[in-house]
Amino acid sequence: MNGALPPEGELEIAGVRLPAGRLIRPGTPRGLRRIGRTAEPALWLSAEFDDAPAAWLALTDALDGSGLVPLLLSALEGQPERPWAEGELSPEDAGVVDGLDLTEVITELWDGGVPDEDEDPEETAELLAPFGRAFPGLAPGTSRLAAARELAAATATVDLPAAIGLVRADRPADALVAAGWKGAVNILDSPAPLALVLRSWEERFGARLMHLGFDTMALLVERPVPDADEAFGVAAEHFAFCTGNITQGQGSISDYAEELPGATTWWFWWD
Repeated sequence: MNGALPPEGELEIAGVRLPAGRLIRPGTPRGLRRIGRTAEPALWLSAEFDDAPAAWLALTDALDGSGLVPLLLSALEGQPERPWAEGELSPEDAGVVDGLDLTEVITELWDGGVPDEDEDPEETAELLAPFGRAFPGLAPGTSRLAAARELAAATATVDLPAAIGLVRADRPADALVAAGWKGAVNILDSPAPLALVLRSWEERFGARLMHLGFDTMALLVERPVPDADEAFGVAAEHFAFCTGNITQGQGSISDYAEELPGATTWWFWWD
């Protein structure tokens, strides 16, 4: 990784002009003063602006391989300082992801979402169908590229206002841990397992981390699931990744899978 965070102030990078930004360090500024130290910046954060989705789309290819990853960032509704401006972050080195095994991680996540055996067996069967209680395995990757206009339209679905964040990372998935996002902290102590799954989705589906909110995430999917037959396996992985998306959404893996064919954005949220 060779990227360096830009200085504070207005910025033009890779031909894209961004509104004034500042360096965000983990921990509240008051807390850092109290303990007499200054943390390394976790990211560079622009002011919010309406054209942030278009700017992100332009930057995402222009900065590929630069060691800087652009993200669309939004704040908690009603609390505009959280989590980004407040520094409510816990950055980790991306090396923590390297030591994890994908099959073990996603199987453990799946098992954590499957209801206990003493819960209603019919409801559990309906939730998990067409699968049983065991994780069915990783879905095969896809190859058909979505049209550029589809991807551009997908970025426009991001809720505004949003800002651009620049994170030092070698790939979008690793920006999750490098920025120290804590949106799934009620489920996981560290986002490293999620980052590992994101690495695999990048490779199999061209699914790039696009947006992070306080406890939300969106991916831009360059090679979407083509049809219903292939959607079930991907839906199972989504269930493992973010169980509440299904249990508090469509209600079953089968119903959720109906939404996946052709979808160029994947949205997730955690309690």
